[in-house]
Amino acid sequence: MQERKIRDAVNQHTEGTVFLLKVDARDYQAATVSLFKEAAENDMPVIYVATKRPYVHLADVLKKNHLSQDFIYVVDAITKTITDEGVVNRDNVTFLDSPQNLTNVSTAISLMANKLDSDHALLVIDSLEALLTYNVEQAVSGFLNDLNDRTDTLSLDLVLFKQEQTSEEIGSTLYSIVDKTMLISKEETERIHVLERTQDHALIELSPDIVEALDWDEGDELSFTVKDGRLILKHA
Repeated sequence: MQERKIRDAVNQHTEGTVFLLKVDARDYQAATVSLFKEAAENDMPVIYVATKRPYVHLADVLKKNHLSQDFIYVVDAITKTITDEGVVNRDNVTFLDSPQNLTNVSTAISLMANKLDSDHALLVIDSLEALLTYNVEQAVSGFLNDLNDRTDTLSLDLVLFKQEQTSEEIGSTLYSIVDKTMLISKEETERIHVLERTQDHALIELSPDIVEALDWDEGDELSFTVKDGRLILKHA
């Protein structure tokens, strides 16, 4: 379910769409990886604005999931605030002094967008909560409205990650700019979803975690029996 929602976010929209991803903290990494994988499959560069998780963390996640950094451009606004580790000049990474200067963040996003050899890219803000930790609500509201304007001028889609309740003022800003809200949670990814049902067949979607645990591959044919109210699946 998580992957299908992420796939819809990348594919089924008009250019300049603003997405709000509400995600539990424990599911953030999986949702981020799914987003990067879908962007890579669609040859869509990603501008990732790090306000909570530093670049070294992102690089480690990409490495563990066998994802290339070639299509990912990072505006790291948090590393210098918490440590000097990993602050090394790179063509695809810009380190800012602090997430408190939102004008600098906006400028860095534009400079990154101008580097892209693509007509369409994905802009990801890793944490609305972190922005509110380092900035007053009015400043964050202005920043979000500015990003909304840039989605059209820079040919970007915008993804905002949200993990907690936000203030009324920020909520009002989000309501005015967000085109689509998606809930990404462990509870949803563990459910079985019936996509289609007729008298003689049913089409269901399982969590990729379940498929991986069963060691199934794309295109595998399965047979099944029903016993004691349980569905027993096996390779055909």
